[in-house]
Amino acid sequence: MTLKKPIRPPPREPLQLTLLENGIDFVNTAVNLLYSDDTPNDTNYKYAVLHIFSGTLLLLKERLRLAHASLIWTNVAEMGDTSKATVDFSTCIERLTKCASIKFNDSQLRLLRRAQQKRNQLEHYSVELNLNEAEKLVAEMVEFIFFFLRDELNENLENDLPLNVWQRVQELQQIAKRIHKEREQDKLNELEAAYQRIIKRASPARVAWLNRAHPYEMLSSTTLEALNESDAPYDIHAPPKRRFECMVCGGYDSVSAVAIDIAICTVPTCRTLSPIHQCAVCDSFVLGDDNWCQSCTSALADSIGED
Repeated sequence: MTLKKPIRPPPREPLQLTLLENGIDFVNTAVNLLYSDDTPNDTNYKYAVLHIFSGTLLLLKERLRLAHASLIWTNVAEMGDTSKATVDFSTCIERLTKCASIKFNDSQLRLLRRAQQKRNQLEHYSVELNLNEAEKLVAEMVEFIFFFLRDELNENLENDLPLNVWQRVQELQQIAKRIHKEREQDKLNELEAAYQRIIKRASPARVAWLNRAHPYEMLSSTTLEALNESDAPYDIHAPPKRRFECMVCGGYDSVSAVAIDIAICTVPTCRTLSPIHQCAVCDSFVLGDDNWCQSCTSALADSIGED
C-alpha cells in the first residue's frame, strides 16, 4: 500500500502594512469589536481599549515619521534598524510637539494619557474594567483619531471602515459631544454650589470680588478656551494680555487676565479663579495675594542672605 504524501498548502504571502495602514487596522478592529454588534461580549471592551490605544500610537508615529523618518527611533542614529526600539508614547508626544509643531490641547493630552493608563492597567495588572467607562473612552478616542487623521495625515476614517460601522462612528461623535456637554454641566453645577457656600461666610470685600469673578468661571468651554487663544483681553480694563501657568491643574500658560483684578484658568475642567495685581516693587503682574512678584521676592531674599 502506497502512502500518499500530505498536500502542502501553497506558501502564503507575508502581511505587509505601513505604519498608517497598521494604525488604521488597529482602530478598525477596536471599532468593530464594540460597534459592529449591538450586544458585544464583555471581553470585546478590553480588546477595544487595547487596540484603540495601539492604533493611536501608530498613527502618532506616522505623523512623526512624516516630519523625519529618524524621529520614530528612540536613538535617531539607529534609523532603519527594525531590531532597535522606537519611541514610547511620552517621547512621541514630545517630539511631535517640538519637531513637527503639532499642538495638542490639554484635554487631548489628558484623554491620550487616560487611554495609555487604561492600556497599561489591562496589560500589566489585575484590573476591574468598567464597561461603560471603557465604551466612553473608546468613543472619545475615535473622535480624536477622526480629526487627527483628517487634519494631520490627510486621511478620512470613513474610507477605511465598513458602511455599517461608519454609521455607528458618526453616532459616536455625537455621543462624545454629549458626554463633553454633560461633564461641562457637572463642572458648572459644582462651581455654582461652591460659590454659594463661600459667599455665605466670606468677608464683604471677598464677596464683592467673587460676585464679579464668578460669571467668568461659568462661561462656556468654547468661550473659555478662546480667551487664551486671543491676544486681546476679555475686558477692556484688564491688564495687558499675559498668560500664567495654573498652579492647580498645571496648565501651561492657561491662566489669562480677564479683568483688572481677575484671572482665570482657561482649562474647562479647572476654571480656577485668581486675584491679579501689580507687584509693589516692579509693577509686573502677580497672581494670588502676594504683594511682590517672585523675582522681587527672590532678590530681597538674596540681599538679606548677603547681609
